[in-house]
Amino acid sequence: MSFDIEICRDNKTWDDFVGRSPQRSVFCRSAFLGSLQTDFETIMVRQNGNPLVGAVLLLKGGIPQKSPYPFTMYQGVLFDGSIYEMPNHRRSKLVLELEEFLLSELTQRFDRVSFCMHHTFEDLRGFQWFNYHEPDAGMFRLDLRYTGILELGGVTAPDELLGQIRSVRRQEHRKCKGDG
Repeated sequence: MSFDIEICRDNKTWDDFVGRSPQRSVFCRSAFLGSLQTDFETIMVRQNGNPLVGAVLLLKGGIPQKSPYPFTMYQGVLFDGSIYEMPNHRRSKLVLELEEFLLSELTQRFDRVSFCMHHTFEDLRGFQWFNYHEPDAGMFRLDLRYTGILELGGVTAPDELLGQIRSVRRQEHRKCKGDG
């Protein structure tokens, strides 16, 4: 897939994108970013002119600051809401491709980048796998500060849950039971 990256200098375009993102936050809106006493860039990745992913970089002397910025949060990577309308298998593939492209482009420009992700950010594998086979080129350090929640939706017994999960998970469950 072919992607283009740009610094988004139009506040309305950026704010419209933030408004469509499941990772939207007041801390990513241009008015809030402009009120901070630091420089910032809003980055956008597009495909065929359509914005698919954005990122907020807070800068000091042209260098990205370590996240989170004091008294703010969720200034990180945001995906367009249209991505979440895709089937899971297509969404996962596209998200990984977009993360890889964004991170490759940003790390060509900066020695480091730092994000404070929104709690709805589903897939950190792109960050975990970045430079995996070349760790000397730099890898991300993840500091997770939230817990994943599994919606059980009325499941009343463990056997009921086992019947609803993927077969490979049932196999793992049987193996773990057998191993004690």
